[in-house]
Amino acid sequence: SIPDIHSESADLKEDMVDGKRLVIHVRAFDIMGTFSEDTVNVTIDTSPPVIENLWLTREDRVNISVSSLREFSNLT
Repeated sequence: SIPDIHSESADLKEDMVDGKRLVIHVRAFDIMGTFSEDTVNVTIDTSPPVIENLWLTREDRVNISVSSLREFSNLT
């Protein structure tokens, strides 16, 4: 439960143990008492990401630098 309904948020104090699964149920009520509910499933994963085959190319140039979004949109 949320102590202050006007805050529209809540803090969860959970141990971040790798592989732990959290199931969060959310239910919101309007002024007429009508409600909507949803469930969010979260799995804690503390392992670092693995990035493979990340190459930016333009024509025959490989591993080019991008300094702006405009340049990035021109890459093929």
